[in-house]
Amino acid sequence: MDAADLARWSRFAMKGGIGKCTALQDCVAKAPEDLMFVKGDGIVVLKQLSGNGWYLGYCAGIVGRFRAKAVQFHSKLKTSVSQEEAGAYFDHSGITPFASPASSRPRTPTVTGSNDSSPNLEGNDVPPWPLIFWTAFRITAGNKADLPSFFRLLDGPNKDLFAWDDRDTLEVDVDVLKIYPGQSWLYPRAWKQFMAEIDSLTWSKILNLTRTVSRPRHGSTNDLKIRLAALLIVYSSAAEDLHDVLAPFNINFNQPPFSSIMQVIDAGYRKHSTPIPPDSKDFWTSPKLKDWLFASNQDLCHTVWHASTPWSQPSVLQRVESMYLILTTTLMPQASISHVSAIP
Repeated sequence: MDAADLARWSRFAMKGGIGKCTALQDCVAKAPEDLMFVKGDGIVVLKQLSGNGWYLGYCAGIVGRFRAKAVQFHSKLKTSVSQEEAGAYFDHSGITPFASPASSRPRTPTVTGSNDSSPNLEGNDVPPWPLIFWTAFRITAGNKADLPSFFRLLDGPNKDLFAWDDRDTLEVDVDVLKIYPGQSWLYPRAWKQFMAEIDSLTWSKILNLTRTVSRPRHGSTNDLKIRLAALLIVYSSAAEDLHDVLAPFNINFNQPPFSSIMQVIDAGYRKHSTPIPPDSKDFWTSPKLKDWLFASNQDLCHTVWHASTPWSQPSVLQRVESMYLILTTTLMPQASISHVSAIP
């Protein structure tokens, strides 16, 4: 299923599909077209695929097939859905998509090969993730559009950060910007300003270098925020410097655990000491405990940030993911730090 078909099914899911159901068990995808979910997940039903219990569904930004026996339907499903309402055409075998003959079919923001094997960008569509990278690079690089340096960055030790897939495009376009893939003319003004600096052929090369079929996500619900935090660290910039880039995401990096993670770019950092021993009664007063927790988290992040071996240097994204994992699995949850004053 290409990005355009996925976008149309996602739009249909936002309208409620033909019904809803809840997963009764965990289901691991055994084929690329299968929908993966865990017990308790809500699924929007999009279409009945055949008479043997297979349905097409939408869950957590993914469209795929599932068996009726793995879910509990909330109510009777709609029996008739027009092609226009569903927004995509499918053959009788199930979920193999084929092109809609409608002339208004949205353009697919993908790279396609030409006869000379050079990638070509369809129309002027640029997926959001590589555009975000370029916009951040340009803002921090000043008034110089240094494409050679940008290409070296994309293919350097942090290439895992710059990798993106069709799910990333949907998450940013549909969930954040509330538009459909291919509608790059609706991007924020700051993005479009820098998008126009690069011609279509060069954009195609950038997409060819960074696009992947499926990017690892490690199961975190904060995957988007983790990647944006890593992006800021790569450019050694405070969030304020890239305000126009981050504005559509409505993200605040001044809250735990990201407030501790972002401190690794502080050149003046020094390891904290504990002015009052933890076994002192005064240590457990609210302000001192809160300060100690925040300082300890900063120290943990710096330890992770500077960790390396002679044969391996973790990427920025890997280190940010490690910091996030450590800070969110400590004995005292991060959310509690801002509420320490409630401790008697």
